[in-house]
Amino acid sequence: MKKIYQPLSLFLISLMMFPVFAQDLGNYQPLKSSGQIPADFLQRSSEKYEQDKSSINRKEKAFDKRAQRQFYLENSFRVRELLYSGKILFNDPVGVYVNKVADQLLRHDPEKRRQVRIYVVRSSAVNAFATSSGMIFINLGLISQLETESQLAFVLAHEFTHYFNKHVVNRYVENEKISTGRKVYQSLSVEEKMLTRSNYSKELETEADLHGLELFLKSDYSTARLKGVFDVLQYSYLPFDDIVFEKSFLETKHLQFPSSYFLEKVKPIVPPDEEDEKKSTHPSIDKRRAYVLDKITGNVGSGKQTYLVSEEQFVNARKTARYEIASLYLANRQYERAMYHAYLLLKENPANPYLEKVVAKSLYGLARYASNDAIDKVHGDYKEVEGQSQQVYYLISKLKPKELTTVALKYTWDLKKKYPADNELVNLSDSLLRSLVMKHCENRLDFSTKAPAELRRDEVTLASTDTTATQRMNKYAKIDQAQVSEKLSWENHFTRYALVENFQEKEFAAAFDRYWQEKEAAGSKPKETKKQERVRLRHQKQLKAKEAKRLKKKGAALGIDKIVMVNPWFSRVDQRKKKPVQYIASESAEIALSDQILQNARMAKLEIELLGDYSFRSNDAEKFNDYAFLKGWISERLKHLDADVSMSGLDAAQTQALVGKYGTRYFCWSGLVDVRERKKDAGTVVLYSLLVYPMLPYAIYYAATPKYSTYYYSLVFDITTGKPVFTDFQFIDRKGSRDVLNSTMYNTFYQLKKKK
Repeated sequence: MKKIYQPLSLFLISLMMFPVFAQDLGNYQPLKSSGQIPADFLQRSSEKYEQDKSSINRKEKAFDKRAQRQFYLENSFRVRELLYSGKILFNDPVGVYVNKVADQLLRHDPEKRRQVRIYVVRSSAVNAFATSSGMIFINLGLISQLETESQLAFVLAHEFTHYFNKHVVNRYVENEKISTGRKVYQSLSVEEKMLTRSNYSKELETEADLHGLELFLKSDYSTARLKGVFDVLQYSYLPFDDIVFEKSFLETKHLQFPSSYFLEKVKPIVPPDEEDEKKSTHPSIDKRRAYVLDKITGNVGSGKQTYLVSEEQFVNARKTARYEIASLYLANRQYERAMYHAYLLLKENPANPYLEKVVAKSLYGLARYASNDAIDKVHGDYKEVEGQSQQVYYLISKLKPKELTTVALKYTWDLKKKYPADNELVNLSDSLLRSLVMKHCENRLDFSTKAPAELRRDEVTLASTDTTATQRMNKYAKIDQAQVSEKLSWENHFTRYALVENFQEKEFAAAFDRYWQEKEAAGSKPKETKKQERVRLRHQKQLKAKEAKRLKKKGAALGIDKIVMVNPWFSRVDQRKKKPVQYIASESAEIALSDQILQNARMAKLEIELLGDYSFRSNDAEKFNDYAFLKGWISERLKHLDADVSMSGLDAAQTQALVGKYGTRYFCWSGLVDVRERKKDAGTVVLYSLLVYPMLPYAIYYAATPKYSTYYYSLVFDITTGKPVFTDFQFIDRKGSRDVLNSTMYNTFYQLKKKK
């Protein structure tokens, strides 16, 4: 039987590669996988399914065997999807450390240690989970919150128990019995079934806690800090610390926030609601804490320790996880959370370039969404936030789009001066300045080029509150004074002086003038009459129709010589069946798809490189890292496109490196879904044909002939701009046969390659 775990010798080599890891946090680089790609990633799902299916006990009841077969089928494919989600790391420094902790935990049972493989997940969620095949996944979010190595060991013991006791498959089988109303579940209502499923899950979690504790107690880890594990879980929704967000963090000499933009008192942190815990699949944290602590009362154990690998390595792993999570928040558009997270880390590591850029990107994202009237898509409701981080959410809720853009520009431009060689900061600051001028400036007086003490004498005189002078003014002078006073009011226009220092720089002043001239040129055009507007719109419609006709006849003709195709996928669905997704057929079709892609690309004379699930070999870790980055990149870009917000320059360093590496800036994502549809009216057609006998043969033919549909999409992005250059969505009223796929793909490649 083929082994799917990484050989022990290879694992030991990986440990020697990272004896003690310590990231240079001043020059932090995101985590990457390294070394050989583990066998878990390379084994086909169909092979894994056959392997798992053979382990089913033949003596079990027929229903249980069927349920287990279905579980192993679905699970083998879903786990592969997770492995290739772009979130799973292998042989990375944090993962290597976690495996060392597992070695200590199971040092007295080497056979069990060989059965489990542990991978770190690039996720901010405070969670860990086990699979039925021995893969244990632990999120960076959980590692970032833990307090000690012994707590990490207890979490691993809990997950090991899920695997060793077959909780994953047992839960699936039991849920199938509950859903179908087997035996004792026959008379349950829908609500009772939901409650029963929840209670069964809680039983398994309790068992994992208690049996996991037994496993933990056999190790040399101390129980002294186990209470903290449940504190971490109970408050997992909070940042890793709760420190006052100081008003001065984003302020400068001439950029001071009004006091009304900050809360006098933040919302207190309270334990989760009991009603929420009743709906959970886990027992309440308080109950779990109580019965675990009851089991270990007085059982600290002489000679046992909190750290067996090393406290230094634990602290380094946790800090690395925290740094990594900052980027995850950005990718998920949780900009306010990312900013507060970076703020906490900057308290420990002031003037860290990576963290300062996280703040800049957070402000940039918020400003861009606010400027496009889409802030609600990324801004969290401050009323729902507990603790000191609520100040960040409240501040963002108070800032108007112009103010937010000004704050973002000030922070980012000053950071660019600090790190002038950073192209990402150059792009972000330029984008913000252009947005400020083009979208938010009404006139040049919106921003002062001089500090308040240096204002022209006439401005000061006009703004004077001298009552005697005011009485001598006529009505119009009083109106002028009131308007200027309002304009100079700090409370209402606190950003007026925000950029005073920046206007003293030639680069900033020149860029501001350039964009202002562009704005004036655009606004100098005479206003259209109704007739002119109708003519213009009609002309635009004609041009659009002409371009659509040209595209239909000749194609896009982009003149691209090379593309990289990322994760081309194929899914077969049969809607007639209870479980419509045809997993094994989908895998076979997807593997064959790669050859068809290469063949059609050659015919179209388009150079193509594949980065797909089934194209990797054991020594392709570097390509796997590129693939993982691109999976996250496209996910984030599609979110921005969906919100109709243009974001540029966020990952300039990494995208430029990929362009140089692959020799093209064009990357393609493509997929197909082949659907066999259910003919709901087939029986009715046959029935009615009995009344008109000559129609019966045609009715039988209609009922017996399957109906197919194929859905195809292809997206090509210029990754240097983050914008799509080619999109193709098709509905094909035919089966996704080899000929249909060949013609569809060739047409795409021909359009990409052909020059106008």
